[in-house]
Amino acid sequence: MRKVPLVEQYVYHVFSRSIAHYQIFNTADECARMQQILHYYSCETPPCKFSHYLDLTAREQENKLIQINNGSKLVDIIAYCIMPHIFMCSFDKKGRREFLAILT
Repeated sequence: MRKVPLVEQYVYHVFSRSIAHYQIFNTADECARMQQILHYYSCETPPCKFSHYLDLTAREQENKLIQINNGSKLVDIIAYCIMPHIFMCSFDKKGRREFLAILT
């Protein structure tokens, strides 16, 4: 249980580093996938699981992205950095607890 509550009107910074500098992201495709996941789960109600989204046709994926872009945001991602052994993200808004659960 957190001792300090997560509250609105604050910016939160998530930092995750691998143990012993183990590479988390080995290719540009893996970095691009993480970018997709960040965007996909920043919406309040994703239309389906990301793994199911990947199985859709290009047109169906485009329609889901339109839904995401037009919907309410769970968090506003301010900045992020994806490096081979580190992931950092700064965000704010109401859904920070849910978003943290997705990222960890």
